[in-house]
Amino acid sequence: MILYTTQPQELIFPTDDKEFEKQQTIPFGDGHLVVEPDSESLDQYRVVRVISSNPNAYMDESLAPGATLSVRVDLEGNL
Repeated sequence: MILYTTQPQELIFPTDDKEFEKQQTIPFGDGHLVVEPDSESLDQYRVVRVISSNPNAYMDESLAPGATLSVRVDLEGNL
């Protein structure tokens, strides 16, 4: 069976819900990043998905899925 869809595979064939509970969406210049916390550090996140209408955002290796980002959180809990 072949599905032609723009939806990610995880939405069509969901895995354990606990995998998605730890993911967060954070804004960046041209769109959003879906990230999850790095298990080794509290201030680092691993990029899961890039969401942007700008094609150049997908060419940025520092934002590629699997890349690690250092994120500062302010006192109000905002990223």
